[in-house]
Amino acid sequence: MGEVGLGLLHVAGSGVPLDYPAAAELFRRAANSGDGDGQANLGILHLEGLGVAKDYKEAARLFRLAADQGSLDAQTGLGLIYEKGLGVVQNHIEAARWYRRAADQGYANAQVRLGILHEKGLGVTRDPALAIALYRQAAAGGNPEAHFRIGTCLIAGTQCGARDPVEGRRLIGIAAEQGYPTAQDWIAANPQ
Repeated sequence: MGEVGLGLLHVAGSGVPLDYPAAAELFRRAANSGDGDGQANLGILHLEGLGVAKDYKEAARLFRLAADQGSLDAQTGLGLIYEKGLGVVQNHIEAARWYRRAADQGYANAQVRLGILHEKGLGVTRDPALAIALYRQAAAGGNPEAHFRIGTCLIAGTQCGARDPVEGRRLIGIAAEQGYPTAQDWIAANPQ
């Protein structure tokens, strides 16, 4: 097992103690040797401030290195950096560009983020139908946020076509079972 694999075990606390600083050091070694997975994972730690100082500029730098090597996590992370303006000037067009790169390769998290931009018309043409299509692709990949977004749409009867509160609640239930906190809160606030 390489440095990235061992670092991931430390992040998960799987078979080794949960230890973000140790994971960061392992990811740093891999990143310094040009490993895209090491760069992406170290970028995530800098983004969240886990085991290292929270540093959005460093996260963006690492994500860009890894994204250029094809890392879907890094492409999505870079999209988030631009969407939220974390350590960079907020730029929804650039966010959409990075999300699209990962979404086009079937990466569910990027499909959801790109869908949100299309739903709101941020950096892209507002296109609720495309947003729903992206959410459906992500839901097919098991993404809980996508299940939640489609479910709330079906309950409200907006953007999805016909209103279907039974199917909407079922999808929100799936998201809640997958551990998505917003869906769990919704279920608690809307008992049957």
